[in-house]
Amino acid sequence: MTTEFTRLNNSIITPIMKTLGFRKIGKYEYGATFDKAVYQRLETECHVTFSIHPSDYPLCGLHFEKRSPGKLTFEKQYLLEDCDLESLFNTLASDLEEGEIVL
Repeated sequence: MTTEFTRLNNSIITPIMKTLGFRKIGKYEYGATFDKAVYQRLETECHVTFSIHPSDYPLCGLHFEKRSPGKLTFEKQYLLEDCDLESLFNTLASDLEEGEIVL
């Protein structure tokens, strides 16, 4: 199944994560209220999740989590308030490339 999340994640986030030494693990996860991708480098995992379900309001958008080993060590929310999904992916990409998110 290809969704807008999958397309944007494959073209924007996956290449950046690869340059940072991460690999995408498993398949994309699609739930009733979210789409999710997981990346791993040694014992560190990064989760990129998109949700627009009303029960998540006001936190609709992208959610980035870093877990090491198994414990949440960092998280950041990119909200869908005044922008589209592609803009959220570009902002996350910028944060990863510029080191605002330390992996």
